[in-house]
Amino acid sequence: MAHLNDGGALLKPETARMMHDFRAPGVGPLNAMALGFYEQMVNGHRAIAHIGGNRASEMDFHVPSKRRVGYEQALTAAGIPIDTALFQAADFTLQGGYAAAKQLLGDPRSRPTAVFVASDEMAIGTILAARDLGLTVPDDISVIGVDDHELSEFFGLSTIAQFPALQGRMAVDIVMDQLHPGHRDLALTNTPLPYELIVRSSTARPTSRKSN
Repeated sequence: MAHLNDGGALLKPETARMMHDFRAPGVGPLNAMALGFYEQMVNGHRAIAHIGGNRASEMDFHVPSKRRVGYEQALTAAGIPIDTALFQAADFTLQGGYAAAKQLLGDPRSRPTAVFVASDEMAIGTILAARDLGLTVPDDISVIGVDDHELSEFFGLSTIAQFPALQGRMAVDIVMDQLHPGHRDLALTNTPLPYELIVRSSTARPTSRKSN
């Protein structure tokens, strides 16, 4: 486990916990994506691909575009050019992630050293695709997801946990505040919402073979 403190120093606690304003329930686009992105930066990766949502999933909910925006903002903040060839769209399923990863990882000449995936189910599909291509995770390719799916630990997947039950309770509080303004101290509802970077065995520094 590794994360950065405010001064950029490398720390190694059991988990890295960050906070954001819960008035917009759910992980903010830059905060969570930057958290996972900087985990990869700490590990020395520069060619970091992204598997995000396709048009159909975007019509159902706007999380895919927000996570892609966060990914691109984090790249820009780190001085890494955005390469559209390192993006593949999928449908937030294991099968969709598998197919997208096959596209990203199939050509060794343009293969990234890490993949930042917008959901754990797609990230698990990415791990399976890498294995079918004869690649080893994390020696050949690092993979990180979002959501801390119940199977993430089994696959050794590094991920960003979002605490959906807590988000739901806080969302209800926001709705009640809007329906009954002034019924309680607004400051009490501005409690930061935690999310957590959980580093497992799917992420590591790129090998010298990958870096050269």
